[in-house]
Amino acid sequence: MMGTGKNLVGRELAQRTGMQYVNTDDIVEKKAGCAISDIFKDQGEDVFRDLERDAVRYAALLDNYVISTGGGVVKDKGNMDLLQENAVIVCLRADAKTIFQRTEKDDARPLLDVEDRLLEIQKLLDTREVFYSRCDFSVDTAGMEPGGIAGLILDFVSGLRE
Repeated sequence: MMGTGKNLVGRELAQRTGMQYVNTDDIVEKKAGCAISDIFKDQGEDVFRDLERDAVRYAALLDNYVISTGGGVVKDKGNMDLLQENAVIVCLRADAKTIFQRTEKDDARPLLDVEDRLLEIQKLLDTREVFYSRCDFSVDTAGMEPGGIAGLILDFVSGLRE
């Protein structure tokens, strides 16, 4: 979900592991030649999701990368199938109030371009919960620093190798 720390934690994990880092939203923006908010505004969410699927297909083929995705990637079974073939999928979570506080000054969140952002965040969390449960590991990021979150993820991944 947006506002849970995916970019910060992803970069921290890449740095600690010596892996490369890629964000599927960056891939989408590069391919589209514009910001995601502009894609939503000018072309709609369906076009964005198509571009996002392409970005996930590309990222899933990369080796030795930490991949950060948009929070809606999990809604597409094909996205999850591709990522789960070669990756451990970690869900970063936070409660609606924490996400609201982290995103309230960010106008580049098209799904939150509504009158009541807190209510919309809660609706998104409720709708996506069933999809997030498919992830291999989950961390509640509320009140945590990126380094601590990265440490928990690394401990989990190390346990898989034992």
